[in-house]
Amino acid sequence: MTLFQHLHMLARCWRYRLRSEAADIAQLSRFDLQGRTAIDIGANRGIYCYWMSKFVGPEGRVIGFELQPELHDALQGFKRRSSMHNVEVVMQGLSNQNGMVRIERSYAGSTGARISDPTTVPSSGDVPPGFGKITRLDDYCRKHNVQDIAVIKCDVEGHERQVFEGAEETLRTQRPILLFEAFNSEIEQGGLFDYLKRIGYRGFFWSHGKRYDAKQFKTAPYRRPTCVHRNYFFTPVAKVHRPSAIRYTRSYPVSA
Repeated sequence: MTLFQHLHMLARCWRYRLRSEAADIAQLSRFDLQGRTAIDIGANRGIYCYWMSKFVGPEGRVIGFELQPELHDALQGFKRRSSMHNVEVVMQGLSNQNGMVRIERSYAGSTGARISDPTTVPSSGDVPPGFGKITRLDDYCRKHNVQDIAVIKCDVEGHERQVFEGAEETLRTQRPILLFEAFNSEIEQGGLFDYLKRIGYRGFFWSHGKRYDAKQFKTAPYRRPTCVHRNYFFTPVAKVHRPSAIRYTRSYPVSA
């Protein structure tokens, strides 16, 4: 990565922080992430890796997963230039199965890249053009002993539920905060919110400086009139046992 490319990436990071995703990155900064592990699923060129690297601090750890193999040099270059010593780059996507999938995109490195066909093929040898490797987060965490995950950011263009299904053991045992982008169709037809509710999560989002319950996703204003997606935070709820009943309380207090 050249100096000019690095400065361009830093400018993009600050544009996200101050404008396009200001409320979400500010919310991330308010969580207690110091010294813990953060996961970035769909890292692309590393904007969220950059901010989470700062939020977890030098004693913390960030693992960035990226499906598009062509972004390897960009991610590693940004990591080196920015001295992100606490960031690990994994050139794989995440899903609810293991193997290799075809990537649908307008160009290599696109922020809108997605898995076009969820059917996997065996992952052996080199990755052919237009394909990427996927694994389950549960399998990766078990294999590499990934512990103390505080937050998972996920932006995979409509594949979020499959990612969380492949991470269910991790979500149930480590109880990380989730930040993810979701389309209305994924919520309504894919049952994403219902799935997260079943495994003990409750959600909210920010819009124009106001916080809304995730259930208001169809009625609250969007960032732009043409949008049909937004970023959501889902936090775990903890079971509290009482003599006659069980009730739920949020285990992560969130600043408004």
